[in-house]
This record gives sequence, C-alpha cells and structure tokens, in this order.
Amino acid sequence: MFRLLDAEFYKLRKSKSFYISILTITGFILLMYSILFAIQNVNVTHSQPDSPGITVSAGKTPAGTESVSPEKITIMEILGQVFSGNLVSSVLAIYVSVFIIYEYSSGMIRNIAGKGHPRPLIFLSRLTAAVVSSLVITCAGIVAAIAFGILFIGTDALNGIFWPDLWTFTGLQLLLTAALGAIYALVSEICRNIAAGIAFSIGTAIIPTLILTGADLLCKDSGFTPSLFWPVSRSYTCPLTGFTTGYMINTALVAGFWLILTAVAGCWHFSHKDI
Repeated sequence: MFRLLDAEFYKLRKSKSFYISILTITGFILLMYSILFAIQNVNVTHSQPDSPGITVSAGKTPAGTESVSPEKITIMEILGQVFSGNLVSSVLAIYVSVFIIYEYSSGMIRNIAGKGHPRPLIFLSRLTAAVVSSLVITCAGIVAAIAFGILFIGTDALNGIFWPDLWTFTGLQLLLTAALGAIYALVSEICRNIAAGIAFSIGTAIIPTLILTGADLLCKDSGFTPSLFWPVSRSYTCPLTGFTTGYMINTALVAGFWLILTAVAGCWHFSHKDI
C-alpha cells in the first residue's frame, strides 16, 4: 500500500493539471478582489443642472463627487462566494477526472495491476491521492483569499473573531472537499474516458444540487432538508460564522458517509471490471 501511495504522490507532484488547478482558483480569487477594488474606486460626478446626466471616473474622490462603493466586504465573505459557486467543484471535477483517467488512456493502469497488487488497494491509493490533492487545491484557494484580502482590504480584516471563524469554516469545507474529491474519483473510475469523466463529474456536482434544491421546496413544511446530505449543496450553504456543534457533527457525518460509500463502491467496481 505504501509503495502504491508513494507512486501516486510522485505522479501528483509531476502532474501539470494539479498546478494549473491551483493557479486557476488563485487567479479567480485575485480577479474577484480586483473587481471589488475597482468598484470601490469608482466616482460619480453630478452634471450641471442644464446638462443632465452623470460622469463616472476612477481614482481618488475629488470635490463635488461621491464615491460609489458597496459595503466593505470581508475575507470571510469572499471565501463564502468562492465556495457558494461552481468554481471549486468544477475545477476539482476536471482535475480529478484527468488525474484518475489518464492512467487508463495511457495504459499505465495495466502495468500497475500486472505487478500483483490487490485491486482494492490500487483503487484506494488512487482515491487517497485524489482526495489529498483536492484538499491541497482547496487550501491554496483559502490561503490566496487571505493573502489577497490583506493586500486589498488590509490587516484590519483580521479581527479577533476572524481566526476562530476561519479555522471552523476551513475545517468544514475540507471535510466536504474530501467527500467531493472521492465522488469524482468514483465517477472517473466508472467512466474511464477523460471527456466523459469530466462531463459526468461536473454534472454530478450540478444536477443533484438542482434536484435537491427542488426537493427542499417540497419538504419545507416538514423541516427536512434533503440538500444538506449532498456535499456540494452543504458546501454552498455553509455558514460563515455562528457555527453550532450539531452542524459541525452533521457535516462530518455527511462527509464520512460519502467517503466510505465511494471507497467501497470504487473497490468493488475496480475489482470486477476489466482493465
């Protein structure tokens, strides 16, 4: 098992898609901050009464103008936007699909299986590498959000309550990211074609979320929320503060359920399917 893991992590370190995924998320976060910074530096000059209209400019606010800026956004709100959209889930879907399926298209998986390693261990090593790399990509995004936040917002954003909220939010998102990476690894194992794997993985993130959102509306009177049992939906709706013990335990249980389910299903499929 350790030799298999060592081989998988070696391929991970040499994987271009791994570093491209990190750069993609980092670049998107930088773009978000840049747009917000540009909006906060837009000025509106009211025209003279005989010349209706306004003049929009950028830069410092001169006399006779008013600054058009939204309420000061926080780093936690940026993180909430990053995880509430399809950015992280889509990037991970593409990355994990390429990472898992490449060995099928190149024929490397036949060489690995031909060395006599038990098939369940082969899948578990690949699943572990996919999950760990997904966690690293997510952590890179969180670090980028903090670093760019300090650059654009300043150190005032790092107030006393920021760090406890950040650690809790990060821990919950990493649990859900691990589950999501495992789900993508299972989908890729079943598809074994890069194009199909990417399409089905992205669809796996988006389509159940839409269906479960509709189920939430049907069950709103009962107090039951089906979407909270799906890692993607739970990541979207994760609070930024005021975390309760019950919510954290439920998140860990949901992530653990999907990790175990994908591991068992993947081992069974890899053991019974021809390579």
